[in-house]
Amino acid sequence: MNERICLVTGGSSGIGKETVRVLSSRGCRVYEFSRSDAADPEFATHMKVDVTDEESVTQAVDRIVNEHGRIDLVINCAGFGISGAVE
Repeated sequence: MNERICLVTGGSSGIGKETVRVLSSRGCRVYEFSRSDAADPEFATHMKVDVTDEESVTQAVDRIVNEHGRIDLVINCAGFGISGAVE
């Protein structure tokens, strides 16, 4: 079976970082999207992507698909701050 091609947004810290580590340890080829911080290169290929920018996401996804022909798994761990009440 071919290795799984995985994409983790927000993979440079917190839950996303641990997700990257676990997927990599299980033999997955992991790409990590974040705006600035890079994941450990031992576990993932970092791509500087702002997930709120559709063009940035499209270009990065296209790059992965062009290289591998597919993405098998996407896990969204990207977060953002919300100020004020949520109604």
